[in-house]
Amino acid sequence: MEDKNIMGAAEQDIAGKKVMWVEDDPILNEIMERWLARYNVDLVHATNGTDGLELLKKERPDILLLDIMLPDIDGFSILEDMKKDPDLKDIPVILFSNLSHQDDFDKGYKLGASRFIVKSTVFLENLAGEIRNVLREHGRL
Repeated sequence: MEDKNIMGAAEQDIAGKKVMWVEDDPILNEIMERWLARYNVDLVHATNGTDGLELLKKERPDILLLDIMLPDIDGFSILEDMKKDPDLKDIPVILFSNLSHQDDFDKGYKLGASRFIVKSTVFLENLAGEIRNVLREHGRL
């Protein structure tokens, strides 16, 4: 029962927020799109780093979920470029990857990520709470 209350709060809090993700896995993209649509957020998506950077500049989402292993520009490079851009630097980033070494976590946080979530260890239902928490921490709720 408590989890449903938390999910309900997250759903209400993040409704209407622009959530962008950059992910190249087509199966995960389909799952993420269907799942995120439940929360009544505005969805923006790119399948590679180049398109992701262009879309970031155009859309200016409230939050970015960013894979690290992409076919062209890796997520660390995207994060680094974002934090150097005055128009993008304040967009909170959740790194969402299968990388799980401490060095990867350290690098992500050093570059400015708000969270580092290992894909294989998170339930999508919990991701809404993380999105809500990060948006709240950055004054976007």
